[in-house]
Amino acid sequence: MIGAALAGPFGWKSAWRFRARLALSLTAVAIGVAIGYAVHLINTSAVEEFARGLRAMSGTADLVVRGSRAGLLLDVFVKLARDPLVAVASPVIELDARVGPARKRVSVIGIDALRAGTIAPALLGEASEQLDVLRDDTIFLSATLASELNVQVGGNVDVEVEGVARAFRIAGWLSAQAPEAMLAVIDIAAAQGLSGAYDRISRLDIRLREGVAVPAAIAQFQAQSPLALSIEQPDEIEQASARLSRAYRVNLTVLALMALFTGALLVFSCEALMASRRRAELALLRVLGMTRAEVIRSLLRQSAIVGIAGSIVGLLLGALIASLALRYGGGDLGAGYYRGVQPGLSVSIGAAITFMACGIAAALLGGAMPALDAARVAPARALRSTPDLLGASVLQRTVLRWTSAIAFLVLATLLVRLPPLLDLPLGGYGAIACVLFAALVSLPPLCAWILRLLPHGRDLAFWLVTTRLRRAPLEASISLAAMVAAVSLTVAMAIMVGSFRGSLLQWLDRLLPADLYLRSTGADDRPRLGAADQTRIAATSGVRSVEFLRMEPVMLDPSRPRVSLLARDVDRSSIAERLPLLERRVAIPAGVIPVWPSEVAAGLYGLRVGQTMALPLAGAVSDFAAIDSTARAGEPASRLGPNDAARAVFIAGIWRDYGRPQGAIVIERSQYIALTGDRAADDAAIWFERDEDAARVTESLAWLGSQVLMATPGEIKRASVQIFDRTFAVTYALEAVAVLIGVAGLSAGISASVAMRRKELGMLRHFGLSRAQLMRLLVGEGVALSGVGAIVGSVTGVVLSWILIEVVNRQSFHWGMDMHWPVGTLIGFIAALIGVAALAAALSARRVMGEDLVRSVREDW
Repeated sequence: MIGAALAGPFGWKSAWRFRARLALSLTAVAIGVAIGYAVHLINTSAVEEFARGLRAMSGTADLVVRGSRAGLLLDVFVKLARDPLVAVASPVIELDARVGPARKRVSVIGIDALRAGTIAPALLGEASEQLDVLRDDTIFLSATLASELNVQVGGNVDVEVEGVARAFRIAGWLSAQAPEAMLAVIDIAAAQGLSGAYDRISRLDIRLREGVAVPAAIAQFQAQSPLALSIEQPDEIEQASARLSRAYRVNLTVLALMALFTGALLVFSCEALMASRRRAELALLRVLGMTRAEVIRSLLRQSAIVGIAGSIVGLLLGALIASLALRYGGGDLGAGYYRGVQPGLSVSIGAAITFMACGIAAALLGGAMPALDAARVAPARALRSTPDLLGASVLQRTVLRWTSAIAFLVLATLLVRLPPLLDLPLGGYGAIACVLFAALVSLPPLCAWILRLLPHGRDLAFWLVTTRLRRAPLEASISLAAMVAAVSLTVAMAIMVGSFRGSLLQWLDRLLPADLYLRSTGADDRPRLGAADQTRIAATSGVRSVEFLRMEPVMLDPSRPRVSLLARDVDRSSIAERLPLLERRVAIPAGVIPVWPSEVAAGLYGLRVGQTMALPLAGAVSDFAAIDSTARAGEPASRLGPNDAARAVFIAGIWRDYGRPQGAIVIERSQYIALTGDRAADDAAIWFERDEDAARVTESLAWLGSQVLMATPGEIKRASVQIFDRTFAVTYALEAVAVLIGVAGLSAGISASVAMRRKELGMLRHFGLSRAQLMRLLVGEGVALSGVGAIVGSVTGVVLSWILIEVVNRQSFHWGMDMHWPVGTLIGFIAALIGVAALAAALSARRVMGEDLVRSVREDW
């Protein structure tokens, strides 16, 4: 009872002497919680705002009907609006426009206010005059766009679509239920005038009559239509959009939690070293009557308070980071999934409690083993004056067993063989954790084995360093735990990102053999290169040959985003020269239509070479001919009947594609034209005549206008690399945080070790070692420790990189990549770590040697 009564005040007064180390533990927990919570808030806010925007746009619609990229014919709208199953059909035109003096890129929605008001009231503007919503010269702006343009009601704003500009009067703002995005709404007639397509709409929102089953309505609409329609439910669109980015979001969250795991290891190191310094005090409490359970509770209470305080600070810091990131960077975290979405911060009490629990759990796990060790040491032994490191009891019976490490590695081997669960690489995450645990539990014997390989040498300081470290591997491993975890994760991510970057550059080299590339950028997503344009491009002086490409989104699964169908000007005999094929079937059966799915499409839909699949050619791919100049000149335009909406095609190969995360399927353009009659093109690859000047050819193609972008392969590569680096910027930041925590742990361990050895250093000074020799001894220990940590961490990181590349990456994104070793980066990183450890050891040595070391020896006399 006396010991328990003294434990609180006596323990905390004693612990306060190590306030710097407690602050370091608290900071590590706070950083881990902050990063994880910030990533979660950014992801959740972006997804919720995106989903809210979709719900606001579709309102109470049961179905959303689309045609091809050219749009949906008004005839289809009229027919469906009169269908007895339909209660309300609201036509919508979606335009990509430039607004204001700065020509900011925004989404402009054209609606029929009378129909949209019953389905999507969020799109109706709040105007002082009710008739303003029906006028074709008024516009309503979202709050985000109005703030960006700094305009007022009653003012004018210019809207430009495909070079056609028109002034609109600002009649009011969109309602608070509208999406927080760069959005404007105009009357549908005005939208038709801007786009120039008076016979088409972008989509049709349908609300069915009460009692009508959605599946039955979809089947009837598709059977009645002369064209293959894309009919989706708003919930499916929302789920498909969220599903596309889910793997990226989960991977970022897991990586952020790794920073918290590194923080837990730092808590473990600090608590173990503090317990060693306080062992005599704890032994005194035991003598006064404190039980082992009370010792454990007292130390765990200290860890819990560190965890609680660190978690609270981390939640506040995480909310601040998320708020700044959403305000200045948007919600896509550099990946481009939610570009254009301007979400507000969406704080969840449940998520805050979860991350706070994670922070407290990390602190308790970090302090559990030192607490158990402190309770198991006999008081008589602990009252000795030499403060050697605690941990011989529990650690030697569990952590130091090779069998534990082998068991973790066996479990990791089994986990990497698991298929994805819920479309997530849960087995891969588990395997990474097992490999990390295997490295950590085997760290003491690994340290001893590596240090035995060091030569004894003739220098006294060097001999003392190697001898002491060989005989104290447990102390070394405790100091190195956080560093090994940080180095492992950093090396793994560096190899994975370097491999991805190198594979991307190789892919671009293979995919961009031409001298110049054209891409049409129609604001309503319609292709701009008609047959007459293609003929003129091919006839341009200096052009040797041209290959055209048509891109059409097709839906293979309503629960997933659409796959890009790429109709390319290549034939099956030369396909290997144009695509980076991974698998290829040399013999293609006669009479079949060959296609080549990308690696992503094959992974998402389980496609294999040699299979036959149904390829839906959605929505009047052919009906673009109705507005194509060649069709107006009398060219026939074939149309697909309802039974021809899906064609049977043969999978002749699988190719690598990093440009389309939703998947792509390549088809010969000649086959595509034969099936659809669509001769339009979106892109063109141009080869020049020998020694032809690129600037002259580009100038000759200026007649294409601003709606066609031109770029050389070098420009495309530079832009792609910039996008790649932006995408992985958050990854780099998370790596840096983990490394900082690991280095802080190593520095704290070195500092504590030097402080605990004052008597030992005093004895060496008493025997005649100079200050310079002691400095070399301590710096040498820091270098040796960091070197061991770098070796163990690098080897572990190589194993983790294989899991990331072959398991996590493939199951998350279905992308493969070749291994590329960033040797220079890794060498520089390891050298910097060793330098920081040497500096920490030198600073600690300088502080200790400023005291009278010889006098410290007399404390035992």
